Amino acid sequence: MRLLSNYLAYSITLFVTFILLAPNTSEAVYCSDCFSWDCGCDSPSSEEVISYVDPLQYQNKNNECCGRKDNETSCDQNCCFWGYFDLLHWKVLQGETDFVVTKVPTSTSINGGNVGQIGDIENTEFEWATGFRLGGVVCLDCNWDLELNYTNYSASGCKVINAKDGCYLNATFEEINDTVLTKAKSDISLDYRLWNLLAAKKIYVDPCLDMRLTMGLTCVRLDQDWDFSYYGGSRNDYELSWRYSGVGIRGGVDAVWAYCGNWSFIGKFSTALFCGDYKNKGKMIVSNGTQTSAANGYDYKLSDCRLVPHYQLAIGPQYTVDCWGWPITAYALYELNAYQNIHYVFQSEFGVPSDAKESRHTNSLTGFHGVTLGLFFEF
Repeated sequence: MRLLSNYLAYSITLFVTFILLAPNTSEAVYCSDCFSWDCGCDSPSSEEVISYVDPLQYQNKNNECCGRKDNETSCDQNCCFWGYFDLLHWKVLQGETDFVVTKVPTSTSINGGNVGQIGDIENTEFEWATGFRLGGVVCLDCNWDLELNYTNYSASGCKVINAKDGCYLNATFEEINDTVLTKAKSDISLDYRLWNLLAAKKIYVDPCLDMRLTMGLTCVRLDQDWDFSYYGGSRNDYELSWRYSGVGIRGGVDAVWAYCGNWSFIGKFSTALFCGDYKNKGKMIVSNGTQTSAANGYDYKLSDCRLVPHYQLAIGPQYTVDCWGWPITAYALYELNAYQNIHYVFQSEFGVPSDAKESRHTNSLTGFHGVTLGLFFEF
């Protein structure tokens, strides 16, 4: 409930911001050159003063829309299709992936040797990885459009920790071993797929500031596999994984601020709430070099319907050039993504089957951050 209330608060704040920033219905001055991102145009004369008709249509005394006839729209003279390609260079940020503790002293004089955890906790970390995003935008009406995009990203990571002389290794999960640990190894991987179908409305806030309000349907698929092993007298292999597939509603805003010639500054924010199927399972297998078959010391499955919020933010510069009458825009963005309520790590104490076992679980944000490099084409 607290998660849902926070999401509603963010959405209401975003909506109120749009209302406050929308142009008023008083007299306005329009300069067509400014809307082509040249903010050095001269102030218009009194004959060029126009009255505001709606967020998209401006009309002067000659019954023309900024040099066009009143029955023409910007879509009649501008592009009717846009396409873009983004190269993603991101890293996954995720907590609650600790699997071993290093630099554990071999002895202590405190409390007869009965002490809590001492040492450095080691987490499993993802490496930087590349992905892509493809999108297309089709004009529906003057300053209304329909956008479809697809994001594909996969990342993985591996870490190996060996025991050093004079120190122990401690596992952060239950282990079954007759000797101290000598090595711990962890492998993790994540696959991310996102689809968006959005309707958008352009709003001209200022001659040098355009905004684009978006809302529509969204679909996501996230798969994570996390395997780690403890090596001692026996080998303990943990296999943890979760899957999430959901559909939801997304809303957001894109803003373009033209500040110098062909240079402009862009910012994007969107938020979504997904509802979908969540599956989480884990297994611990105990084996040694002489056993031909392994025994499960830990095995569980979890399945439920889950709400998952998503937040997306991107900001950076872009540069536009005209190539044979076709505008091409290149941009470099720093992008952040965060998902809640999907990374869930379950642990359980060991005991005989008839005993009640204390179960513990931890959860963390699953996020991505990094650079998004893209090209935007108008046809």
